[in-house]
Amino acid sequence: MRKMRKILSALMLTALLLSVNSVCYAEEDAFAEADKPVETAESEQTPPPEQTPVPEQTPAPEQTPPPEQTPEPTPPEEPILTLPTALEIDTENIYRGMDKAYKDGYIPTVKDGKVYVVLPLIPSGEVYGDKITVTPDFSGAGTTFVVSNYQKTVNLTEEKINHTEETRKLFYVDFELPLSASRANGTFPLIIKIKAYDKSGTPIDSQFTVYVNITDVPVEETPVFSGGGSTPTAEPIVLISKCEITPEKAVSGEQFTMKLTLKNSLETKSVENMLVSVDTGNLQINIEDDSNVFRIKGIEKGGTTELEVHFSSDKSIPAGKYVVSFSFSYDSGQTLKLSSSGSVVVEIKQPANMELVMPKIPDKVNAGETLPLSFQVMNMGRDSMYNVRCEISGYGLLPVNTGYIGTMAAGTSSTAKIDLYIGSLLMSEDYTGSEKYGDTTGTVKLIYEDASGEEFCEERQFETTIGSPIITGTVASANPEAEEEAAASQWWISVLILLVVIAAVAAFVILRRRSIRHESARH
Repeated sequence: MRKMRKILSALMLTALLLSVNSVCYAEEDAFAEADKPVETAESEQTPPPEQTPVPEQTPAPEQTPPPEQTPEPTPPEEPILTLPTALEIDTENIYRGMDKAYKDGYIPTVKDGKVYVVLPLIPSGEVYGDKITVTPDFSGAGTTFVVSNYQKTVNLTEEKINHTEETRKLFYVDFELPLSASRANGTFPLIIKIKAYDKSGTPIDSQFTVYVNITDVPVEETPVFSGGGSTPTAEPIVLISKCEITPEKAVSGEQFTMKLTLKNSLETKSVENMLVSVDTGNLQINIEDDSNVFRIKGIEKGGTTELEVHFSSDKSIPAGKYVVSFSFSYDSGQTLKLSSSGSVVVEIKQPANMELVMPKIPDKVNAGETLPLSFQVMNMGRDSMYNVRCEISGYGLLPVNTGYIGTMAAGTSSTAKIDLYIGSLLMSEDYTGSEKYGDTTGTVKLIYEDASGEEFCEERQFETTIGSPIITGTVASANPEAEEEAAASQWWISVLILLVVIAAVAAFVILRRRSIRHESARH
C-alpha cells in the first residue's frame, strides 16, 4: 500500500510539472505571435474599446466594536500566618553581671548575703510599648529569700555582649535579691514571671526558672552537751544519709515517692521516740499520706532506718527544682529533747506535649521527582522544647534536608520543611529486595528535647508507590493501524503543500516573462 502511494504521488507530480511546462510554452508562443507586425491597407488604428465604468463601491458597514471584556476578579491573597510573639533566653552571649553564657552553665552570683540574677530575654516579634513587667516568684524556694515586692518594668535596650563593643537589642532583666538569715545550703529555684503584650494587644505570659546555688551558710559543728561537771559527751544527730526519688524526675500532675535512709550519727547512743515532720514549702506539692508527721520508734547506735513519703504535684506547677524540708525531734534516753533537720531537692518537669500535622503525600510518585513537604509542629505543653526537628526515612525516599525548627516555646507552632527526593528502592543501602520500583513505607520522626536534655521521639508512617521515571520524547504507538492512518493523512497534506508551492512558482515565472515582453515592446 505504501509503495502504491509513492507511485501515485510520483505520477501526480510528473503530470503537474508537465502541465506547468505546457502553460509556460503556450504563454511564450502567445507573446511571440503578438510581437509580429500586422499588415493593413491603411494605417488607421482601431480605436480602443470603451471601458466599462466601474460601479461605485458600497462602503462597508461599520463594524461594531466587540464588547469590553470584564476583567476576571483577582482572588484575594491568603493571609500570612505569623507565630505569636514570644520571649526566649539568649543562651549564646555573655552580658554585664555574667561570668558565662547560659549555654555554658551560667548561675546567679551569691555575694554578701544577696543573689545577683541576670536574665537576657530576646523577643521573637514586636512587643507593645517595647516594655515588659517582671516579677520574681519565691514559691519554690522555701525560706531562702527575703520575700518582698520586687516587681519592675524593663524596657527594650541595647546591651554589650561578650565583653566587646558589639551590642544586641533585648530586654535586660536583672535583680539584686537579699537572702534570708534562715537559708540553708543547696540549690533552689527562682521563678521569674513576665507580663507583656504584642502589637495586636494579645497577652504574652511567660515564666523562666533560674537556680540559685547557696554555699555560704557555715556548717554547724556537732553539738556538745555538759552536765554535772562531768566530761562533755556528744549526743546523737539524725541525718538523711540517702534518698531515692521514684520516678527520678517527677512529672507535674503525677505522684512521686521519696524513700529516705535516716542515720544515727553516734556509735555510742541510740535514738528513741522520734518524730519526723515534712514541709514541702509549696502549695502545689502535696503530701499524699494521712499526715505530714511520722513516728519512728527509734534508731540503734550508729544504725539506720527507712522512711517512705508519698507526694503529688499540680499540673500547673512550673518545671524546676523544689526543696522538701524534714525536721527530726527525738531523745537519747535522757530527759533532754534533741532535734535536727535535713532537706531534699526534687526536680519536677512538665510533660512534653508535641503534636505533628502531616501533609498530604501522593499515593503514587515517580522516581526522579522532588516533593516539597511542610510539617506543622505545635507545642501544646507548658514548657519550652529544644532542638525540635523532623526527619524522613524509607526505601527509595531520600530527604535532601532535615526539617529543623529549634526551640519552641510553650503554646507556639512552627513548620518543618523537607524536600524529599524520590529515587528507586535499590538506592537504599539496607534494601534487600530485587524490585527497582513498587510500594514503600515512609517514616516521619518528630524529635525534640526538654529543658533537662532528655530526648523524645514520635513516629508517624505513610505509604506510597514509586513508579518509573517519566521520560519525555517520542513514544512508540501501541496501535499500528492508527499510526498508518496518521501517516497517510500527513502524506496527502505534504502533497497538497507541494502543489501549492509549484503553482506559485509557475505563476511567478509567467508574470515575469510577461513583464519582460512588455518592456521589450516599448523599446
